[in-house]
Parts: sequence; C-alpha cells; structure tokens
Amino acid sequence: MCRNSAAATVNAWSYARKKFIEAIDQEKKVKHSRLANEIDSEIGSLKVQGPLAKNKTIETCYNPIIMSGGNYSLKWSTESSDKLLHFGVIVTSLGARLENYCTNLTRTLMVEPSKNLEEAYEGLLATQAAIIEALKPGAKLRDVYDLGVKTFREKCPDIADKLHKKDFGFVTGIEFREGGLTISPKCEEKVMKSIRLFSDLYLSL
Repeated sequence: MCRNSAAATVNAWSYARKKFIEAIDQEKKVKHSRLANEIDSEIGSLKVQGPLAKNKTIETCYNPIIMSGGNYSLKWSTESSDKLLHFGVIVTSLGARLENYCTNLTRTLMVEPSKNLEEAYEGLLATQAAIIEALKPGAKLRDVYDLGVKTFREKCPDIADKLHKKDFGFVTGIEFREGGLTISPKCEEKVMKSIRLFSDLYLSL
C-alpha cells in the first residue's frame, strides 16, 4: 500500500508541476491558495491518478503547501497564502493518503536561478542522496543525521551554517509524521526494514 501511496503522491506532484509551468508560460496571476485547493480537490481524480484511482480512496494528508516570493515556512501546519505565485523559487509540499497509508514529498521549482543558487541546490541533492544511501537496516537515525551534516559541510563549506539542522526527515505511514522517529541529532532509534522514511533538507539563504 505504501508503494501505491507513493505513486499517488508522485502523480499529484506531476499535476501540480504542470499547473505551475502553465502559469509561468502564460504569465498567469494565480494565488498560492487557489492552486493548493485545486490540487487538493483533484488529487484522487482519474485525471490525476489514472488507473490508480479506480476502486481506491485517495485523499491529501494535508492541504498542499505552496510558497514562493521569498516567504517560506518549515512548519507542516503552514497554509498556502493568498499572495500571487512568484516566478522565482517555488517550494511545494504535498502528500497522498491511500487506504490509510501516507506518503509525502517536497519539491523546489527554480525559474532562471543564479549560479550560487544552483550550486547550493546541488549540494542539498548530494546530501540527501548520502542520507538515503545511509538509511539501511540497523543504522542509527542519529548517525544518519551526522552524516548529512558532514556531507553538506564538505559540499558547501561557505554556506554550511545556513543548513536547517533540526532534523532531516521522519518516519511516515499510518501516521503522517512519527515525532519520536526522526533523522535528528538525539534519535537513538535504528532503521528497520519495514519502515518508510521521508527525507527533507532546507537552506536559509
């Protein structure tokens, strides 16, 4: 079920991305909140999910969070604002719940980014790849966190202090977020074969 839920989340992102690109190409004036509500209302539709929507209940884990224009929040309780979509850096978080199983993703869409921004983003991607590679059964979540910090410092030493270091992700499933199972500096829990983890990294530039 988790795999199907993940597929539903990816389908929802593909739908959202098309909405963003359409708005950018046509220079539409559209509010974050309107886009979020459209994604929320369509997430379980045949148009978005294709065959996956047949005989399955698909809904959002939370109302999609869309942010742009330099105003960003790391809280999952954040609501998409009524401000117009800004064609610069668009950050989107959304998640699907399928048959009671949650999955989630956060994506950054950059329009004509600067070289420095591209390099910072590449550093984050490399760090996330290292974290995912380290998430093997038996590994302590605390050690995975330490590896993430070390990797980013090596990749982007000049902006290492800008990395959001509270945690780098959490276990998800029946509960959207397991607060006691996070990729964080004090979590002694170990990775188990059956768990599903969501990894997210942020920079404050």
